[in-house]
Amino acid sequence: MAEEAQKSIQEQYKDIIEKYDICMDAPPTSEILPSHKFIIIRHGFSQHNLSEKETLYDKPLKGKSDPRYKQLHMDPIYTDNPLHPVGIQQCLNHQKYINEIDFEIVFVSPLQRALQTCIYLFATHPNRQNIKFVLMPELYECLCSSGCFGPNTLTSLRESINKLADQYNIKLDFSQVEQLGRYWQVKVLADENLSKNLLEQINLDSTNDESAYQKVVYEAMEKTSSFFLETWKMLFYRSRKVIQKLQECEKTASKDTNKKIGLVSHGFLIKCLTASKIEENGRIEEGIIMNNCQLLPYNFEEQQKEQIKNKVNL
Repeated sequence: MAEEAQKSIQEQYKDIIEKYDICMDAPPTSEILPSHKFIIIRHGFSQHNLSEKETLYDKPLKGKSDPRYKQLHMDPIYTDNPLHPVGIQQCLNHQKYINEIDFEIVFVSPLQRALQTCIYLFATHPNRQNIKFVLMPELYECLCSSGCFGPNTLTSLRESINKLADQYNIKLDFSQVEQLGRYWQVKVLADENLSKNLLEQINLDSTNDESAYQKVVYEAMEKTSSFFLETWKMLFYRSRKVIQKLQECEKTASKDTNKKIGLVSHGFLIKCLTASKIEENGRIEEGIIMNNCQLLPYNFEEQQKEQIKNKVNL
């Protein structure tokens, strides 16, 4: 029955998959070796991913002045958007790769599409009840659109995502997000002054509700170039904090080279994680670009050698 349901989903969205050339089954980028302690995973195809493709393929934008550019980035309908059914199908298709790997701990972005990806990917993993699934605040995507903003992580999203996880005997650890509280996303921005200013604006609002939080963040995004509240430089340095936390985790993790540490994150953040430097123009020209749901076996020690050569401080 499960296989029939999967075929049914893929058939239902066949036209979308073919039209936009969506990869439904991407094997790991390389053979998983004992030296690869980490397995990096990009989230599945999301509702916002579909809107991006529809906009860019069907009626290409006429520059940033095109009203659809703002709509694509700032429409509240995309706030912390979920996986598209095609993305769920990608997760099911990639379970066969996940189930072959002995994971000890998996760190997950607190955004909805990453959490859903984690649950659906590990839904049939033979050891899922013993794997630690931990939300890591720093793993969220670059704050450059409404789709990358998660104001409800500790409220409505937590309730719905735990219900989904319970269906597959998966337990999610929210403690790192809880320590930061409701405004966790603003607090982990690499620019401390920006973080402080945003928190002050949020606290000035007497209503103290989620809509006020969203209003402050969205207004700040609209004042920036291209709605990127986080620059590439900020994102790069946030990714260095992720690496520091992963290295600390590795010190206490099992020394068994077959046991892996997983990361479920996002395209821009992964690009920064796998880059060794920032270019003079402030952008990230290197770094790995992944397909949705694809697995990347990785070794941060090799990356550190490149950082030393490029004089990048962690």
